[in-house]
Amino acid sequence: MPRHHGYKLVAAASLCAAAATLFPSQAMAGSINPSTFNASIAIGDTVKVVKKIFTDVGGGLVDFLFLADNTGSMGGVIGNVQSVANQLLTNLSTTYTGSQFAVARYFGDPSESGETFNSSYDVLQKITPLTPLAVAGINNWFASGGGDLPEANFYALQQGVQNGATTCPAMKSCS
Repeated sequence: MPRHHGYKLVAAASLCAAAATLFPSQAMAGSINPSTFNASIAIGDTVKVVKKIFTDVGGGLVDFLFLADNTGSMGGVIGNVQSVANQLLTNLSTTYTGSQFAVARYFGDPSESGETFNSSYDVLQKITPLTPLAVAGINNWFASGGGDLPEANFYALQQGVQNGATTCPAMKSCS
């Protein structure tokens, strides 16, 4: 799998978050649209219903993990995110009152030669409400290595969800 795919998924999610930040009035708080649907169809026929669920933009606490592929080919993308990080986090803080941020990065897959479970994923900033600390964490991203081998994108997502807890207790090589 080319290394850019995992980051594009994260980038796509970030773009959605940015769109929600830039256009919060586009969604009604806590609604499903359409709220009802009725149809009469013949046996064996199908109908497709597209429902959109909107949540209250400022109604709850939101935590964000900014996670980036820091392998060699990602330098340009990392630089782009770093150039807008302050404004992005400021917008998120304003839109999502009480939000907090964490920053992490990942490199090669832990099963690669030269990588370990400890070197594949790195937390640069633990969860904080302070945007300058999160921006500083993002500014510590850098592009290095990679060699077009698999990246640790799924491993890193799992680490983010589990707060760095062991993901492979049966294996002696992980912590």
